[in-house]
Amino acid sequence: MTRLSKARGIVIHRRRVRESDSIVRILTDAGQSFEFWAHGIHSSLKNRTPLLIELGSLICIDYYESTRGVLSLKEGVLENRFEELKKEYNDVTLLSYFLDLTSFIASYEASLPLFMLLSGSIDTLCHSKRKSNHKSPLRHHLQTALLIIFFQIRLLKLLGLVRVETRCILCDNFLNEEAHLNLPELSFSCKDCSPESTQEHFQLAELISSGASHKFGKFAKYWTEQTSKLDLPKTYHRLHLSLQDFRGREFSSFPFLDFGQYSKNV
Repeated sequence: MTRLSKARGIVIHRRRVRESDSIVRILTDAGQSFEFWAHGIHSSLKNRTPLLIELGSLICIDYYESTRGVLSLKEGVLENRFEELKKEYNDVTLLSYFLDLTSFIASYEASLPLFMLLSGSIDTLCHSKRKSNHKSPLRHHLQTALLIIFFQIRLLKLLGLVRVETRCILCDNFLNEEAHLNLPELSFSCKDCSPESTQEHFQLAELISSGASHKFGKFAKYWTEQTSKLDLPKTYHRLHLSLQDFRGREFSSFPFLDFGQYSKNV
């Protein structure tokens, strides 16, 4: 006996099996993640478009669950394809990076905050993309860079790898003016505990703390004005490597960003 259920979520991974089938993983707006079979989705004989299982799309589906726990797609509706992010190569690569990271986190523990982070980030990218057609493209690039860093920080927070407060990992005192970054665990020690402390590492500690504790709008507004104090490429790569070290292998996506064009005068 099979049971018919409904779900709404974002397609975060898929793999094609046989000639006309795919196995699809979605992250739902209820904070769950599961795979389902899309039988015949690539066949013209079925009255279902492959766009329904396109990566990064928001879909609503009806699916069957068998007594053996196998989930099979019955039918579905494409709610939002987010076409703004699927026209240019750089945008597609960026979306793929978000989905790759999300799929990795969901394999450990899917949650409502994870869905909200992914859907909110996609919405923000689309909104910024639309505005960039009428206003400064440079500001769009800066907002995109900060959004990626914010996304990385929030994922590290969900994994329990970063602290909200800027405290020393050794003495638990608050950091002040200078700090030392400890890798690969991405913790910080104060200048009293680590003589090699620097202002650069203290700025990174503040950046991570604000990303872990504030919404993106407040985070972006503050750090847009403080961009000259940050090494954005180094920050981006450090956070990426921390996620990669935790995973134990490379991610399939790693978007190239031309950070050389970013300055606080945007």
